[in-house]
Amino acid sequence: MRTAIMLGAAVGPNGLASPTLERRAKHAAALYLEGKVDRILLTGGIGQNPPSEAHVAAKICYSCGIDPSNVLLEETAQTTLENFVCALDQYPSIQRDQLIIVTDKYHALRASMTARALRLNYKTDCPPLKGSNNFRIIKSIYAKYQRSYFMRQNYEALSYNGDVNRRAATTTAINSHKNSGSPFKQNTRSRTVN
Repeated sequence: MRTAIMLGAAVGPNGLASPTLERRAKHAAALYLEGKVDRILLTGGIGQNPPSEAHVAAKICYSCGIDPSNVLLEETAQTTLENFVCALDQYPSIQRDQLIIVTDKYHALRASMTARALRLNYKTDCPPLKGSNNFRIIKSIYAKYQRSYFMRQNYEALSYNGDVNRRAATTTAINSHKNSGSPFKQNTRSRTVN
């Protein structure tokens, strides 16, 4: 099955989608309507403003004509890693799916590295960046390259803004997947040094 997993973005103070969230949700809906995916998984919890990012994105998808039975919601994640971990916990069958990650181009590198670390079968599909702030895009790309070393070493080494409980919950979820034979399984190949 082909599943579009849309990574969340901010909800405005009025409870409406930010331009980024709206762009991603409409792109995921377009993929579904064009027959490129069989279902849509919307991720994202409650950020600074309610409701959850996934809930707001779902309303956009429904307004585009998507049947609610083909839309899955993950409404707890706060980071890119949590988008995937929480989605895998809630919908374990997606680890066997061909995932199409829907996010912006400036976020695609981090999303791809996270999906690769989790050993998911994925590709990215990004909406055009109409009306985006170029400074923000460049700043985001620079920050992602800075973090890339840590992400390659250990996908748990993401910024949690000091939230120890969230880090512990994510680490626990990752460890439970490692022990259950899921895609989180550690690479056991030995390396030889010449």
